[in-house]
Amino acid sequence: TLRGNGDYSARQVRAALAPTPMDRVFELGCGVARIGHRLAGECGQWLGLDISANMLAAARQRMAGYDNVFFDALAAERLPMLADGSQD
Repeated sequence: TLRGNGDYSARQVRAALAPTPMDRVFELGCGVARIGHRLAGECGQWLGLDISANMLAAARQRMAGYDNVFFDALAAERLPMLADGSQD
């Protein structure tokens, strides 16, 4: 189910945004990186953001093979880790 949902959602993102190898992409509420796992190899950088430390730990483990993947914890409704214009 996780793989199927990730595949479906990644197809939707590809169709709507057409990410390229030069793009810097972030996923707000990335959870266990079910979508990012499908898209990280297609973009220049993928940043997963989530409020749950447990989800981020699982996502880090799942995405360990990617060198263009980063994670950050959300602590409030602001995104201080994202400078203006830093994402595509």
